[in-house]
Amino acid sequence: MHEQIQKFFDEVHRNFYYLEKDYLFTPPQDIEDSTDFRSPQVFVIYLGVKVAVKVFWSIFEARIDVGLIELNKPYTLPSELVAYSGIYPDHARGILLSIYAEKMKYHEDPMFLLKRLDIFKGREFRQRQQIIQTEIPMVIEGLAQATRKYAGAILLGDTTMFTSILQYAHDR
Repeated sequence: MHEQIQKFFDEVHRNFYYLEKDYLFTPPQDIEDSTDFRSPQVFVIYLGVKVAVKVFWSIFEARIDVGLIELNKPYTLPSELVAYSGIYPDHARGILLSIYAEKMKYHEDPMFLLKRLDIFKGREFRQRQQIIQTEIPMVIEGLAQATRKYAGAILLGDTTMFTSILQYAHDR
């Protein structure tokens, strides 16, 4: 598993480098979080002036996605929890690229190699695990391209659509 985690980090660095080069985000921070044994995650965080980009792999959920987090202070992650699935006054605001793409009808783009899985059904879940095991470079490359293509305004700091995306996530 450690080799796969290192491969994840390497692919994220290679494919999301444009965040540093074109958008002046900080060099990435690699984090392995296994504090919740039910759902260990690894993620890479890039910090910008108005938003952070969190590329994460939830290992047991067979899920790789991109979180876009609104920052109150430049280059500083919020200290409170980030809400990705609704509007909560005591949480920082963040949206998932997959939810944003679904709401905006971009989710059928082939760049999204891992299709949304609401219920962990056996066959579909195993297919996602297989794709991650064998094609993690393509999964990361697709997410990097989709982030650049569809979330360019967000990367520049425009989070005006966060409210509608969070409402959509809450209502689904």
